[in-house]
Amino acid sequence: MSNEEYEYILAAIEFVAVYGQRFLPLYHLNWNTGSWTFKTNTFQKSFLKEKDCKLCASFCSTTVSQAINKLPNIQQQMIDCKTMEFDKYIFCLEVAKHIGNILPEFPPHRRLPKGIDPNSVFFHM
Repeated sequence: MSNEEYEYILAAIEFVAVYGQRFLPLYHLNWNTGSWTFKTNTFQKSFLKEKDCKLCASFCSTTVSQAINKLPNIQQQMIDCKTMEFDKYIFCLEVAKHIGNILPEFPPHRRLPKGIDPNSVFFHM
C-alpha cells in the first residue's frame, strides 16, 4: 500500500466520522436483509435543488447518472472537474465533502419499522 493510499484511508475514516450521518437519508435500509439501496428521488430533492450547487461532470457521469439524466436543465449546473491520476484520492474526498456540506447536518430521526424488535437493534440514529 502506498503512502497516498494510506493517507486516503485515514482521511476517508475521518470523513465518515464527520459527515456520515448526513448521507443516511440518501439510502434505504432493508431491516430484514441489511441491504442498503440508493434513493434517487431523495438525492434529487435534497442535492439537486440547491441553486448554487455545481456538480462535477465526471462525478455525475459515473455515480448518479440516472438522477442527473432525468433533469432537463442539469447541464447548467455542471462544471468540468479536471483531475489527474495522482490526485484521484483528493478529488474523491473533495466531491464527497461538497455533497456533505449541502446535506442537512442532522438528518431527521427514523422510526423502527413494525415487526423489528428494538432489543435486536444495537444502534439507532
